[in-house]
Amino acid sequence: MLKITVHNIECVSDLEYSSNINLLVTFNFHGNTKQINWQRSSSELPKSDQKIEFSLNDLSIKPTDILEIHLEDHEKIGNTKHIDHTQVPLNEVIRIGLLKQCVLIKNTKLYLTLEYSSSNMKNEINNEILWKSDWNTNQLFQSRSTKSQDFQIRVKIFQARQLDGSNIHPICRVRIQNLIKQTKIQKGTNHPYFNEVFFFNINLSERDLCDEIIEFEVCNSKTFRSDMKIGRFKLDISYIYSQKKHSINRKWLLLCNEDDQAIAGKGYLKVSVNILGPGDEAPAQENEDDEDDIESNLLKPAGLILRPATFILKVYKAEDLPRMDSAFLNGVKKIFYSTEDVKELIDPYVKFSFAGQQVSSKIVYTCSHPEFNQELRLGLKFPSMCDKITLTIMDWDRLQFDDVTGTTLLDIHTICDDRENGFLPTFGPCWINFYGAPREYSGLPTALDDLNNGKDEGVAYRGRLLIELQTILGETPKESLSDLSNSDITRTLPYQSRKKYRLHAAFLDASMVYDHESSIEFEISIGNYGNKYDNLMENGTCSTTPPTNPVFDGTSYNFLPWEHTKPCVQVTSEWEDITFRLESMNQLLKIKLFINGILSTLDLLKTKKLSEEVLLKNYKQSLDMIISHLKKPLPDFETGRYYLNELDRLRRQMREKDLYDMNLKLEELKIHAKTSQEIIQTLEDIRQKLEYLQFEPQNSIPDVIIWLLANGKRYAYYRLSANEVFYSVNPDRCGHLCGKVQTVTLKWPGKQEDVEKDRRLFIPAEIRVKIWFGLAIYEQDWLSQQKGADLAIYAETYENQTNVLGQWTTTGPLMTRPIWSDVTGNMNLLKNNFQVPDGWRWDGDWYISPEISARYADDAGHRKFTEEIYEHQSRLIAGAQWQPKAIGWTNLVGDKVPSKDERNESPEGWQWEDDWTIDTNRAVDEGGFEYCVNQTLSGWCPVERLFHLTRRRRWYRTRILRDDYIFEDKKKRATAIDLSNGGWEYAPMFNMKFHADERSLDMTRRRRWHRKMVPDSSFLDENLSTNGAIATADIVFRMQTQIPKTRTDDSSTVKTKDIKIELSAPRMFLSFKKPYYYELRVYLYQARNLLSMDYDSFSDPYAQIGFINQSQRSEIIQKTLCPTWDQTLIFSNVELYGEPDEIHHNPPNILIEFFDKDEYGSPDFLGRVQCSPVVRLTPDETKPMIKLKWLQIMRGKDQGGELLAAFELFLLPENDTGKTMPPYPSKRGSLFTVPEPIRPKLIRTGIEILCWGVRNMKTFMLSDIDCPQVIFEVGGQQIESTMIKNIKKTPNFDKPLLFLDVMLPNEDLYTPPMNIKVRDHRSFGRKPIVGYHILKSLELFRCDPTIPSLKLIQASKCSAALAELPVTDVVVVSKKKKHRKKDFVPSKSYNEYSMVIKPNENETKPLDKKIMKKRIKNFLRKHKLSPSSVQSESKLSKIQKLILKSYQNIIRNEPIVEDDIDWWSKYYASKGQSDKCGTYLEKGYEKLKIYPSSLESLEFYEGFNDFCQTFQLYRGKTKFEEENEIVGEFKGLFRVYSLPEKSNETVLHHLMSNFPSNSLEECLIRIYIIRGIDLQPKDSNGKSDPYIEIQLGKIRLDNRNEKIANTTNPIFGKLFEIKTIIPLAKDLTIQNRLLSKYRATCGLPLQYNLTGPNQWRDNHLPRKILTDVCKRNHLPLPELHDDHSIQIGDSIFRLEDFEQEKSLTTHAGEGEERLALYILHKLQLCPEHIETRPLYNSLQPSIEQGRLELFVDIFPLSQGPPGPPFVITPRKPKPYVLRCIIWNTSNVILQETSITGEQMSDIYVKGWMIGKEDDLQKTDVHYRSMDGEGNFNWRFVYEFLYFPAERCLSINKKEHFWSYDSTELKLPPILNLQIWDNDKFSSDDFLGALTLDLNHLYKPAKDADVCTLDILNDQQSNCVSIFDIKRLKGWWPCVDLQDGNSQLTGKIEIELEILTEEEANERPAGHGREKPNQHPKLELPQRPETSFLWFTSPYRTFKNIIWKKSKWYLLGLLILTCIIIFILLFLWSIPVCTIAYMKKKKKYI
Repeated sequence: MLKITVHNIECVSDLEYSSNINLLVTFNFHGNTKQINWQRSSSELPKSDQKIEFSLNDLSIKPTDILEIHLEDHEKIGNTKHIDHTQVPLNEVIRIGLLKQCVLIKNTKLYLTLEYSSSNMKNEINNEILWKSDWNTNQLFQSRSTKSQDFQIRVKIFQARQLDGSNIHPICRVRIQNLIKQTKIQKGTNHPYFNEVFFFNINLSERDLCDEIIEFEVCNSKTFRSDMKIGRFKLDISYIYSQKKHSINRKWLLLCNEDDQAIAGKGYLKVSVNILGPGDEAPAQENEDDEDDIESNLLKPAGLILRPATFILKVYKAEDLPRMDSAFLNGVKKIFYSTEDVKELIDPYVKFSFAGQQVSSKIVYTCSHPEFNQELRLGLKFPSMCDKITLTIMDWDRLQFDDVTGTTLLDIHTICDDRENGFLPTFGPCWINFYGAPREYSGLPTALDDLNNGKDEGVAYRGRLLIELQTILGETPKESLSDLSNSDITRTLPYQSRKKYRLHAAFLDASMVYDHESSIEFEISIGNYGNKYDNLMENGTCSTTPPTNPVFDGTSYNFLPWEHTKPCVQVTSEWEDITFRLESMNQLLKIKLFINGILSTLDLLKTKKLSEEVLLKNYKQSLDMIISHLKKPLPDFETGRYYLNELDRLRRQMREKDLYDMNLKLEELKIHAKTSQEIIQTLEDIRQKLEYLQFEPQNSIPDVIIWLLANGKRYAYYRLSANEVFYSVNPDRCGHLCGKVQTVTLKWPGKQEDVEKDRRLFIPAEIRVKIWFGLAIYEQDWLSQQKGADLAIYAETYENQTNVLGQWTTTGPLMTRPIWSDVTGNMNLLKNNFQVPDGWRWDGDWYISPEISARYADDAGHRKFTEEIYEHQSRLIAGAQWQPKAIGWTNLVGDKVPSKDERNESPEGWQWEDDWTIDTNRAVDEGGFEYCVNQTLSGWCPVERLFHLTRRRRWYRTRILRDDYIFEDKKKRATAIDLSNGGWEYAPMFNMKFHADERSLDMTRRRRWHRKMVPDSSFLDENLSTNGAIATADIVFRMQTQIPKTRTDDSSTVKTKDIKIELSAPRMFLSFKKPYYYELRVYLYQARNLLSMDYDSFSDPYAQIGFINQSQRSEIIQKTLCPTWDQTLIFSNVELYGEPDEIHHNPPNILIEFFDKDEYGSPDFLGRVQCSPVVRLTPDETKPMIKLKWLQIMRGKDQGGELLAAFELFLLPENDTGKTMPPYPSKRGSLFTVPEPIRPKLIRTGIEILCWGVRNMKTFMLSDIDCPQVIFEVGGQQIESTMIKNIKKTPNFDKPLLFLDVMLPNEDLYTPPMNIKVRDHRSFGRKPIVGYHILKSLELFRCDPTIPSLKLIQASKCSAALAELPVTDVVVVSKKKKHRKKDFVPSKSYNEYSMVIKPNENETKPLDKKIMKKRIKNFLRKHKLSPSSVQSESKLSKIQKLILKSYQNIIRNEPIVEDDIDWWSKYYASKGQSDKCGTYLEKGYEKLKIYPSSLESLEFYEGFNDFCQTFQLYRGKTKFEEENEIVGEFKGLFRVYSLPEKSNETVLHHLMSNFPSNSLEECLIRIYIIRGIDLQPKDSNGKSDPYIEIQLGKIRLDNRNEKIANTTNPIFGKLFEIKTIIPLAKDLTIQNRLLSKYRATCGLPLQYNLTGPNQWRDNHLPRKILTDVCKRNHLPLPELHDDHSIQIGDSIFRLEDFEQEKSLTTHAGEGEERLALYILHKLQLCPEHIETRPLYNSLQPSIEQGRLELFVDIFPLSQGPPGPPFVITPRKPKPYVLRCIIWNTSNVILQETSITGEQMSDIYVKGWMIGKEDDLQKTDVHYRSMDGEGNFNWRFVYEFLYFPAERCLSINKKEHFWSYDSTELKLPPILNLQIWDNDKFSSDDFLGALTLDLNHLYKPAKDADVCTLDILNDQQSNCVSIFDIKRLKGWWPCVDLQDGNSQLTGKIEIELEILTEEEANERPAGHGREKPNQHPKLELPQRPETSFLWFTSPYRTFKNIIWKKSKWYLLGLLILTCIIIFILLFLWSIPVCTIAYMKKKKKYI
């Protein structure tokens, strides 16, 4: 049936009809018509649901069916007017059953619900799509870290409920990776309470961790392993990691069993899972209600039912799989079987994995393109919380483990829509690509093989797989593997059709090339097309650039000298036509990029500090542009061109719907947005949604990969998606990088740690490249883009020769190549064999085209070069005179060169810097000679011997390049080609690097020949429709060669030649007509926070800037981490090819690398920056304004500091334009400085420095730091502190205040950092730097000295970090009467800490004297005091003092005893656990503050750094340390403010002149340790034995003897007292608390109490504290007017204003002290508190190992003795006795059949308390219960320890008999009762169970007849506590969960009574019916006579069972037996009697 519900119809105001119309909606389906008349009489249409139904007559709706909707205007008179119509497809309704949709018909919206139901569809299917609604889709595309680190996964198992089964012993297991932990066994319950915590410590990368699965499994330990599993739950860790704080807290998991076909779950499990990484904070789990509702806190949506489901993966075929096996066996086979075919060396099969399950396909042997044609099935319970499907192609190995060929992941979220009206996971038929390690086979394992597992980014294409995925609900697979039908295979054929694509790339520049010894080439490939080393088309495509030698750029880098001929590559490939997918991706991607630009622009507007109205106006204007982009339609599906699958259709609908919703949301936002932040947040949400929509899971075209090749190996790569460079006719759907110049930085393949250490931190190369990819028919677009350049195509061949005996020939042993070959020498390419392809013709003859890079000399790129020559002399006889050799002058390798006299003239463009000089800085004699016997044998030595026959010496001379020659040399080299040597290139071997000049060791040479090709015009005329000849045919040379081959016949051996066709691709170049010359100006100002690389904690940094083919270095700044270069580097005449407009939009990148100059060895790498310059096409261009910017320096993936710089790239004007370049900046020596308009403006600035002291200084060079001194350096100036003479005696400086007058930038953005250096004064005048700190910015310390800084009380009002204390606001009385004063206004004389107190909004009038007199009289009357003891009432204050004194006497004479109140009552009351605090809250006692973190981490307290901050000191790397380490701390503070420009003006007084004494202070430290939370277990049983150890300086305390055994959540309740001297004891950061203005020494309570549990414990009274605070903070001193009023400045505080409605306790102190305490709280001083501090250890230093709740009190002994400490000893449990009387049972199921055929049971009851399973008690047996009734009158007595406050049991017992310590468990008081059937010759049968929580007892029924399962409904309102009511009696139902459903199996009458130990002793009672049988006395049960054990009393058995049941049968049987016996006797006696009678008669006769 098809049901349609019309909810509402909305019309817009522009309808062209009258105000009163009658809308008629007509629905047409299969010819059936239904109508709805919707009348309108007002401007709004009515809203009410109308329903219509279409009966289908048991027919199903087809996916192609549609529903037609017509909209008409019904007229009563005249014809009905037709408005419009539309069609609604029904395919979505078929899939999900329920579809809500808004239909738009000509400005009229219809809100419909379509519902479809059939015989095989259930109505609840609508909920099945809600299976992942709580997943954050933003996490799908979030990049994860690949760096291995420590993670801690905490899993807490609370409890389980409604477990399937009866009388089970559940146990819960948790599995992560290969780690398994399990709980203890809970016996005999379906509601086990585990309450156990497990810790999993894992070292993985963040990405690998998110790929793992966590599995929860609940088993029944009572049964065998085969059927012990009850249910399980699997969850991806990525789901947990994506949640807030990486955790799920107290969630219920729905357990299921995949092996069970039942739909319902198997129970619920409550867990918490927290994932802690480095620096993460564990979430708090306090104040959670353990009785929360399952449905509302389920991990899946409420009401969802688990359904069986099946993933069906149809695997059709694979292709392009790489070689995986060795060819050794094939080589052996060829020896014996020469005719055997060569087999492909891979045996593939597919592995399909999901949620820990997997299934594999068949193995296809020796085939790289296998056809599987199989269907793989995986069963699951739907919905599943796992989200990744893993597909792996494996290679089968016979002898070893199977190898992974490639792995890919399918994210469930990308192939389904988990929202309402979404769709289930589906995919394909479609190809899916695999990536991994390079395809080249290696017999040995490599580090890159791990890439095949899919963990890291694959660097190469590994093949593809054609698959289809379907999801079927309601069934599980019967078999996991089957073959596909022919119809399925035929159906996929259209999806395999191919079209020709072209991939073009033009390489414009290659710079920053890592040093290579061989030539370099770049390869571009897509899929396997273009792969040079593994290409099915062999050399048929031109996919690589010509091999080029890298050339030195003058400083450090290398570049490839392509000059004006830029190499181009072309790859032809064939793929499926998925243009519609790629265009959709690009269109959505461009919208997302556009929104990114809009957001960036809006952020810039924010920085201008515009008003909110202006911002809102600009923001709304930007919405129109976004809406216009969102309204653009997605690409159409062209019928006949594209073959769509189901996922294409569904995602198209999803995208259109979401884009429509975005438009509606933005339209509404334009009208209703009130704040700019609302618009930004909406745009952020839309951007994230577009990122999800843009992703295309069915992108079957592989990625484009660029490789750097050298010496036959792959070195570096870059991978980009094909859609980014895809061409489309529609510009909005074209890839954003298609045909555009982009700068690409290549990457080393594999993980960073696997790359060689010497090159790990360097980039392989940086290239500028244009890439174009598209269908071949659109190739003309690529050709039309080349402006200013011609695309030239050349045929290429190399002529090769070798040197044999000094003659160059084409033969010889070294001739390993053909005479004419390609560049690799593998192909024979004779010039005559080249046949021009169709559509092309030759343009000229062959000519020599030498490689330009081989022509560069050794001095290329150098600006300064050292010439060297060697002078040789020899002698024929030992000891003769030395004579010049025949070849007297050579180079280093021995080649002849001109003598020094012949080389007086410098080379062109160079000039000599000095004269020829003999090198004596080597191992030579005084004349510079070195000697040897024979020059060819080497072995030179500096001492002449008699046998030496040859000697040499080195001459050198330096020359420098003229500045004016660089530009001229470039012009000459661009036009001239040197062919003086015939164009030959020489090398020792063919596989080595070639050079232009012949050398003595060169044995091979080659030269390159080119012949140009151009399109044939006649061919173009014939093929105009193909858009050019290049688009019609591939440019490939088909070379025909003959290969000799020996063939053996039967009689002879014949030698023949086979013809082989080889494909050769021509070379392509972009030949630019002319270059454009630019000038780059680099404004290098300063850097900060650079890495320290020297042992002295500093570096000698310099910057190295590379741009295209030039590089320069900055000057070296010695010993600093914050260098200020203030230098301009000018790159003159930079040669760039391409149009200036193109350069303007896509300028080349600038690379800045930083190094530390070392005196010996290579410099240390500090980091790099990559950025783009501002391009100016005209010299006078001024916009955009150039400004210095901070750029982040990166060293690998780590931060390495920041650089302040700017960059400008000027296009050099032509000579005839008359325009000139901007003048060069001024010089500082030989260096250019940063121009004045760019450099920051400096102003006079004053810096006050509070240099307090140093702490925790580590040793330096194995010596202690004794005499430290601090040096402060900023802006080129420095100041030194005084020296601490002995840090062990005092770590503070005697003169802490310093002042620095310095010129600093006005803008903080440009302010240089403050360098803090610590120097140690040592013997012999040594002063090493032992630590440093770099203060990045001084902005936090800026202040205005004329205006007081932030006031103390103002800070309290602005704070949001602390909760508002429950104290009424301070009342400041206005001056309306004489005794009132004005509100306080800060006077100008007040300093930094002035007081501003705001009055209450509702001002309270003071009490007059009459009212006060009444109160005094009442007080005296109440306490029976004599009025005579009170003086006259003339002075109110004296009377009040007398009252208080009398009140205190009463307290002393009558001490108040409160046994039920202790410190823990206050603790639990503060935590909100009112059930554990007794009467504490009822008596009005105050609470304390419990912080979830440490006090220092609270934002309000600012780490207590308000007086003195702590700066960590670092030290650079040493010989043994690679990273910086913290070596100490500096304590100090800064104040920065502007000074008058004129230096003679007076400077204001110092702001920090008034500071406390920094002398030593002896203090008493009290540390209260409350409890530990989730401590890391250290024992094998998952527990620990924690105790406390405290160390302060050299003092160490612990309570090892009081350890708490076997727990991870101990309650310590321990106080430690330590006396120490501050700051000598510096291990705890307690000095900051002592000096802070917040007075964190001892927390202030809310009330001042003289006695009681909250007795005052500070060593000062509140008034004294208030006076000290005012002195410290420059406030007026408080004045006491009377006991109830205090004046501070102009403000008066009155006690009655604070205590208007507050009832004081009997422990309250004096009024003036209470008032002072109230004022202190208004100052927001540190209140009485408990802080929670994390624990760490050295193994995992950044991961919490648990937490401690504690608080610390600090009492300076100089201020007097402290008050009494708190008593925090933990509470002790109290003994209780539970008496449970089992009276009767009723309606117990009968499971046995008696011999008489009756149903019966032998009933008995057993019970136990949870945790005390050993104390199991049983009743006697009620035998032969015929009606389920049992009578017992039996008493169970359970003794236990109980915490009344915590409401839990205390169980102390050993876990095992060998355990040393007992474990204390706190468990809920649960009583388990079970009814059993007794069997003597077999195990007893379980009948039913009852679980009673004594704190939440279900109210029983008074009678058995009304006792039903409704009693067990979990409703708190229906529960009572036995500890409150003491006694309870009634009937409870017993249930059995064998089938998963609760089944009533009996009723039991129970009486429960709870007694304390004293009450139990007073009213004793025995077990069962034993003595003393009283309270109450239990009589023997009145059981039926049939209730007995049959074989113990045969007579009773006969009497009560047999006779009673069958007496009439027995009597009848007896009578019948007697009759039978009588008859038998009669018959037996008849013959005898007859004979006797006859004898007798005969006798008579």
